Amino acid sequence: MVKVSHVVFGIMVVLVILFGLLFVFGDEVLRVVDDVMSSGGSSSSENIVDDGDVGVVSEAGGVEGSDVGGSESGDVGEVADCRMQQVQYSLKNFKNSVECTDMGEVGCTRVVVSCSMEVYSFYDGVGVFGIRYALVDSDDEELDFELIEKEVEFGTPVVFSTEFVRSDMSGVDEDLSCPFTVETVPLREVCN
Repeated sequence: MVKVSHVVFGIMVVLVILFGLLFVFGDEVLRVVDDVMSSGGSSSSENIVDDGDVGVVSEAGGVEGSDVGGSESGDVGEVADCRMQQVQYSLKNFKNSVECTDMGEVGCTRVVVSCSMEVYSFYDGVGVFGIRYALVDSDDEELDFELIEKEVEFGTPVVFSTEFVRSDMSGVDEDLSCPFTVETVPLREVCN
């Protein structure tokens, strides 16, 4: 039977080796991770932090609160390592309502679904954001969609909203929702 002190010693040796490797190769590992996370530019590489009704979204490796310019090098012949990266933004004040506006013998015959949210940009310029709302029924089937594109500038929240209207004399499903996806996010050039 192995003594507990031998197991603890073995774990400590492994940790010391891992920390040593991280110390020696840490910059290269972080650079590779940053390149992998920023190369796609798709929404799958975004980090979404949900704090109640506030979603702060930024691409991993992003620069918070500043716009990074060109190279600071004195060499004229040196080329800066630049790439395009999504700007940071926040989504707030989500509102979804389903209202039956007409009743018939079979129940609700006309329903209005209203969807809205505010988009805040942390980029000091103006950029076009695109939000796609989908109308989804109780079976998770998409019935309709709406793509809304608007310009958003720093410090000025913009409301992205839409309404879906469904009517049927034989009755409509009142268990509707309007999930969204962020389709378009402005890009900015970031140089090392």
